[in-house]
Amino acid sequence: QHGWISDAEHWTYIQRRLGLDDATLAQFRRDFFAEDGIDTDLLTYIDHLRSGYRVGLLSNATSDARRFFTASGIAGHFDAITISGEEGVMKPDERIYRIALARLNVGPNEAIFVDDFSENVVAARAVGMIGVHFTDPQRARRELMILTGVE
Repeated sequence: QHGWISDAEHWTYIQRRLGLDDATLAQFRRDFFAEDGIDTDLLTYIDHLRSGYRVGLLSNATSDARRFFTASGIAGHFDAITISGEEGVMKPDERIYRIALARLNVGPNEAIFVDDFSENVVAARAVGMIGVHFTDPQRARRELMILTGVE
């Protein structure tokens, strides 16, 4: 998707590519997001981080993501949100990291980047950020505690 098409265009492409009727596509979309949930403990920790740090959300989501982040309350836990579907560039392209850094008004050497895809962490490190590969919430929190001193 790379941020070049809208959310609706993305799902139309999926529907055509997989040969799905409207009802099957609707079920596919429900199933696709069924396991997603909000980790409230992690959001609480993010709030603690914000007492001394600026915290941003960088997502390879579609252009509809901001609406979800706002409606779900996630947006309120971040100082800035950067969404690839709005920018037309996505991780691991270095440009998206630079956009996110500019939104937070921090340099790469002042930033810690956390992501579940190792290639995105490698790319963030190449830009000059500290990279943390997210494999589970407890481990990520421990690594962030060591790096920031925030418990």
